[in-house]
Amino acid sequence: MIPVNTDESRVGPVELPDLMRGPDGTPVVTTEDRRHCQAWLRQVFARTMYGPIPPPPNTLEISRRDLPAEFPGVRTEEIALSLSHRGRHIGKRLTLWRPETVEPVPVIAGLAFLGAAGATPSTAVALCDDAFIDGFANHGVRDGRPTDATRGRHADRSPIPLITGAGFALLLSGYGEWVPDHPDRWQETGLWPFLQPTDGPRRPGAISLWAWAMLRLVDALTRLPEIDGGRIAVFGHSRLGKAALWAAANDERIGHVLVNNAGCAGTKLCRRDFGETLAHLTARYPHWLAPACPIQTARLPVDQHQLLACVAPRGLYVASAADDLWADPRGEYLALKAALPFWQIGGGTPIPELPDADGALLPGQVLRAGPLAWHLRPGVHDLTPWDWRHFMDALRDW
Repeated sequence: MIPVNTDESRVGPVELPDLMRGPDGTPVVTTEDRRHCQAWLRQVFARTMYGPIPPPPNTLEISRRDLPAEFPGVRTEEIALSLSHRGRHIGKRLTLWRPETVEPVPVIAGLAFLGAAGATPSTAVALCDDAFIDGFANHGVRDGRPTDATRGRHADRSPIPLITGAGFALLLSGYGEWVPDHPDRWQETGLWPFLQPTDGPRRPGAISLWAWAMLRLVDALTRLPEIDGGRIAVFGHSRLGKAALWAAANDERIGHVLVNNAGCAGTKLCRRDFGETLAHLTARYPHWLAPACPIQTARLPVDQHQLLACVAPRGLYVASAADDLWADPRGEYLALKAALPFWQIGGGTPIPELPDADGALLPGQVLRAGPLAWHLRPGVHDLTPWDWRHFMDALRDW
């Protein structure tokens, strides 16, 4: 068993790679310097942690059909994706809830553990029959498969009335049908046989493939006239927060990213020996990251503050939970604070500093610094309406 540290006094000093130095050691001063540095950082993260995100499919076609209305003033649709790549074909079903309005609406898109059916008890929303889901037996998952008992069990994690009532559309798809979440089965169905990426030490891990799936959701949204393609946000909780962050770092069509309880290999500093570490993550989920990812953090040339900085100057919301020590809320906040200088480059409205960690790590605390936001929800590892209310407040202001 790998030891787990949850004693802050045992963490010790943490020296981070210098965010404000580019690949050749020159200072990052201008917005052009920042773009050059971000491109380099994406390459380093692809090489040393996640593996590369494969290229888009050769073709992507969409078809739409209305589903029975569930909420007043909200239209529910199934969007079928048909993807082709090098003579291979795959199909996926998404569910879109959007306010009925004549104006294009902003949208929030993401992958969900129980799929779209987990957000609503409606039997009109299809189950992810070919998905393989890790855990959630107490939510109706049997042998890795969703069942009718999973319907609506994650309604609080994707509260449709709250989101659409704030004027946003919501697009969901099931993560386990894109990539089976199992270390021995993840290459059997879904994206691996469809894309057939290069195998070996630098192959993409499941996080990169889930990020690829999120980018296909963005592809679909940009083709819908009812959606404001300039106001696309992605979200993710836990492992799917890691994927949402990696997707946003690689695609500027994503205007905002909401990352909840993403922890190790997501929003927490890897160099902090607190809670889950890369050694824990790769021991339990060896399929998530590239095989080349070192478990000794001293060998990492980068840390997660640099991945967060790849989102600049767009909107980034990092959310933590006070009792989620496994995800290391302090390490998540410190990564955000260390990334802030990338948002301060260039002209425009000055972005204030974030307070020291001791002033931020108070349950119920919500902080904003221009297009950056943070909160510490009281409670455990979860995604709740409390989180969503604060997400919506920030998205409306941004």
